[in-house]
Amino acid sequence: MVKQKLKQDCFFCCVAQAAGLTYKQLQDRVGWAFMVKMADGGVGGIEDATFVLDKSGLKGRYKRLWTAPGYVSVYYTRNLLWGRKAILQVPCTGGVTHAVYWDGEHLHDPGKGTGWKMEQLMGIENVFLLKEGV
Repeated sequence: MVKQKLKQDCFFCCVAQAAGLTYKQLQDRVGWAFMVKMADGGVGGIEDATFVLDKSGLKGRYKRLWTAPGYVSVYYTRNLLWGRKAILQVPCTGGVTHAVYWDGEHLHDPGKGTGWKMEQLMGIENVFLLKEGV
């Protein structure tokens, strides 16, 4: 798993992992200005997320799904995603979100977390579902 180097680069790391790139390779693709922006406040909003996904080589190879944590259970989402790769945006304490990588069977946390299971998530807010074969 590509691990975080900054406090706010979890989504960046998940995209690198999904695209089969190293942190440095994706950093070179997005450019210095974006890295500085990310260091100052993280990847914010769908525009930044789309930018990173597209620069990684995944342009046209993912579908963004929005889920409503209060209405769609984590178990339903796990069944929906089983066998398919995805990047998940999940809520954390303090009202912030965190990104984790789903390889089709297991969650991978780019931060210092270890061994999350889908059932442990408090909900899933966004899903970037990768097309088959990615």
